Amino acid sequence: MDAAILLAIVVVLSLGATLALLVQRWGAGNARRRVRCPENRKRATIVVEEREGSFGSLVVSDVLSCSLLPPGRRVACGKDCVMGGRQQAA
Repeated sequence: MDAAILLAIVVVLSLGATLALLVQRWGAGNARRRVRCPENRKRATIVVEEREGSFGSLVVSDVLSCSLLPPGRRVACGKDCVMGGRQQAA
C-alpha cells in the first residue's frame, strides 16, 4: 500500500512539473520571430511581447526589439511586420 501511495505522489508531481514547463514554453511572454520588414523588405529578427487572447490563443501586443535597429533604440515603426497589416490590439 505504501508503494502505491508513493507512486501516485511521484506521478502527480511529474505531471505538475510537465504542465509548468508547457505553460512556460508556450504561454504568454516574450518570443523571437523571423519576419520580413514591410518598410524595406529585409529579413529581421524581432522580439515580441505576447499576451493571452481568447481561450487557448496568444496575441502579439507589442514589438520590443528589431535586429534592423541599433541596440537600445526604441521600435517606432508601424509594426506591420507582426500585425500583417491589421490594426494593433490595445
